[in-house]
Amino acid sequence: MTWHPYGELTPLLKAFSKDGGGSLLALHCFLLIAEKPRTITELQALTGSPNGPINRAVRSMTPWFNPETGEVVRPRLHLIQRRRIICGRGHRMHVTAAGRKLLDG
Repeated sequence: MTWHPYGELTPLLKAFSKDGGGSLLALHCFLLIAEKPRTITELQALTGSPNGPINRAVRSMTPWFNPETGEVVRPRLHLIQRRRIICGRGHRMHVTAAGRKLLDG
């Protein structure tokens, strides 16, 4: 049996490398969120990165409101959905159907 190291990861890596829109931190966060829904605080602890870079990485994969233009900015690939934590502060990130499709190859 031969091992093809790029077989299953190729579509995923291509999605994060197109047009320079992705980063390794964004890919890392996406894979952690794919394991189970996570908060920004959990992503900080798991990646060892501070809040700012984590938020920018997540924002590259989820729609967000730009107060300067008054419009919702939609990412090229909508892979993560923010859901408000009930009876708490903050959001928990979940993988969207498009993200699951990308993971399935």
